[in-house]
Amino acid sequence: MSTEQYARVIVFKEGETLFAQCLEYDICAHAQDEQTLYARFKALFNFERNLSIERNGAPFAGLDKAPQKFHDMWDACVLKENFAIASTHLSLAKCA
Repeated sequence: MSTEQYARVIVFKEGETLFAQCLEYDICAHAQDEQTLYARFKALFNFERNLSIERNGAPFAGLDKAPQKFHDMWDACVLKENFAIASTHLSLAKCA
């Protein structure tokens, strides 16, 4: 049985702030530049994964999906890259 997870992440800007929002799990980080944003998102994603294992016995158990507006934004985004954090494969897309 595979323990790999799959998730999508959108990156978008509001004002001068960049956001990275996971769609399958309501996890969001923000920063002023991409390098800091990715570092913060990775740290938060790992924290939420580990906390859910500790509290609920499985990665991301108990976390809701992101609100629908972020799922709607996905269609307008351009795929940038695929990468992995822990045992989760992520597709990252930038929104205009």
